[in-house]
Amino acid sequence: MLLKNVKVLRPKDTKIQAKGKHRYVYKVIGQRYIKDKKYTIDERKAIGRMIDDEYMILNEDFSIYYPDVTMDIEDISDISYTLKVGNYILIDKI
Repeated sequence: MLLKNVKVLRPKDTKIQAKGKHRYVYKVIGQRYIKDKKYTIDERKAIGRMIDDEYMILNEDFSIYYPDVTMDIEDISDISYTLKVGNYILIDKI
């Protein structure tokens, strides 16, 4: 699941792969050598999706591989109006 309200700069040691109209960011976690064909295959883990040429939105696996990266949290405007009103009513009653 992507965290749509969090964006970060894409780390330099990641790879981008396009699927359909989206570009996904992968962290290379290992390599496997195939003797018969004499080449290596990267073992990758998806960590997010690109939103422009510099920034990406994250999924929950990003913090596993990059625990010390600062995250730029945007305004959460996707919250339901019912949830916004609920906080107001609660504070008003107190």
